[in-house]
Amino acid sequence: MLGHILLISQSNFHTQEMCQWTVDWILENDIPIETTVYLCDSVELATKSLKNPIQVATPPSLIILDHEIPEPLLQFSALLKDCLPESWVIDLIPTDNHVPEGLGSFVVSKPVSKEDWFGILEHIFKNAHTPQWSKTLD
Repeated sequence: MLGHILLISQSNFHTQEMCQWTVDWILENDIPIETTVYLCDSVELATKSLKNPIQVATPPSLIILDHEIPEPLLQFSALLKDCLPESWVIDLIPTDNHVPEGLGSFVVSKPVSKEDWFGILEHIFKNAHTPQWSKTLD
């Protein structure tokens, strides 16, 4: 079974709804992923939350970064991708914001519809073999 899900966001209705959609989709599709979602409202808390799973070699299978939290996530997003190439990292960018240059990640405009979110989950967990920045081949 693959690791948990980490959401870095301030708790709001849309992100809570996305978490529920994600867990429901994983269970309905028999994806071997731990369905526990950990919500961290800051980079500091996310860093602390990642320490133990990384030490015991059970990193999260999915990390979602909501760029609406009041601290810059670009550097943290890049660090996660460099340090955890086996984890999917999705950056949620508000629709009215431009996508920062060099983000080099899986970027999703926010708010995202349930249908679109299911399409993203389908792609990353059924169609793609590894996160797009990983150079590992199955």
